[in-house]
Amino acid sequence: YASSVASSTPRDELGQVVRIERESGAASPVVNGVDALSVAVLRGGGRSWLYLGSAREGVVRAYELGADGAVVSEPRDVVSVRHDGAGADDRARRVVLEDGDLFVFASPFTFALRATGEREETIYRYTWDVAAQAWAFAERRDRAP
Repeated sequence: YASSVASSTPRDELGQVVRIERESGAASPVVNGVDALSVAVLRGGGRSWLYLGSAREGVVRAYELGADGAVVSEPRDVVSVRHDGAGADDRARRVVLEDGDLFVFASPFTFALRATGEREETIYRYTWDVAAQAWAFAERRDRAP
């Protein structure tokens, strides 16, 4: 899976997420009209989920995937990077599942170019709440440039 925000503007969300076939390299759209900065596939409980970090909001949304890799559900918000002390422009740049915890690496994003040496990053950690069947915010750590 890969995402593109090509043709999008600060006002118009025109991006898309594509699935890339391993054998042929052919790309086919799976989600249109979504600007995603991060894409991850997570598996658990016999199901697969496509996690997309929004370029527009400080949220990560999940779509359930069918056996063929196609999206089979509407999106649902699974985590937010809007916590005390979080930057208003923080967006999920990378999503990783490690040792049962979900890590979201967030950086400010405003559709404006920034100097590469000025990267700010905040790491948000979430744990799985079995009773609620949802990710629960655990901690945030700032990583200075």
